[in-house]
Amino acid sequence: MRLKCVFPLVIFIMSCTSEPELQRYQVSIFNGTTELLFIEAYYQGMLKEELNLETNDSGLDCSYSNEFFTGYKSNINIGCPIDSVVFKFNNNNIGYVTSVNSESPYDFNESGVLFGASEKFQKISDKYLFRVTQQDFENAFELP
Repeated sequence: MRLKCVFPLVIFIMSCTSEPELQRYQVSIFNGTTELLFIEAYYQGMLKEELNLETNDSGLDCSYSNEFFTGYKSNINIGCPIDSVVFKFNNNNIGYVTSVNSESPYDFNESGVLFGASEKFQKISDKYLFRVTQQDFENAFELP
């Protein structure tokens, strides 16, 4: 009799699914150069935001909940409605273009992925900063 009661309970417990444990993430772009950093953020080809970041300023703030850190997410329903970003130094044609949908010849190197976990993100307090460095400025591309 006891076995008959325990068996259904075991089946019930095993059939329950657990919800993923979501973490709250905040991301921002930090200008660690001595230059003015101009940023254009797009979603599906439409300009969503543009801003100028002075030295040691941060911007393009975004927050989302997920199981894992994924940098800037490109889902308009989650809170980071961008899928590509243009970085320009001193508002000239020197900088970077990064996109979640396609590889760009003007992107940061592999360790500098904006749309994913990368070495360029540093956690400061409760925020992850995508750090644009002086070396990024010195290695920037001539943009078309």
